[in-house]
Amino acid sequence: LGLYSNIALAWIGAVVADLIICKPLGLSPKGIEFRRAYLYDINPVGVGALLIASVLSMLSYLGFFGLMAKGLASFIALGSAVLCVPIIAYLTKGKYYIARQPEKIQATSVANCVVCERDYELADMAGCPAYNGTICSLCCSLEARCHDLCKPDAR
Repeated sequence: LGLYSNIALAWIGAVVADLIICKPLGLSPKGIEFRRAYLYDINPVGVGALLIASVLSMLSYLGFFGLMAKGLASFIALGSAVLCVPIIAYLTKGKYYIARQPEKIQATSVANCVVCERDYELADMAGCPAYNGTICSLCCSLEARCHDLCKPDAR
């Protein structure tokens, strides 16, 4: 449980740092994008910070850096994640946040998903070249047969 809590703190630190440090500094896009059609499979900013902070905190927790670091392992997890996020975002120039630019939409418009055939606001939809229509974010997340045809430069 102690090791898991350090990983959880590293993850929380990475998310918080991205929101309160990178966004105001312009190291990441202003908005928060959640639709898979517009995202890379892996963003090295969050994943990198999570891995670095997790390894540092686990080594601390296991006593590799002494008794003081062992007692401060959770703070090391949180602090190192918060420090790593803006550094990695700066080094990658924020390139891996958005795989393709979302279309400009009106939030009041509604469209039908070509997969589940339900109506959703356009803010929750994406153009899908594999299905030749609009697809909701849930169906897009669950659909793997398209092999990310909508974002060919994302791999």
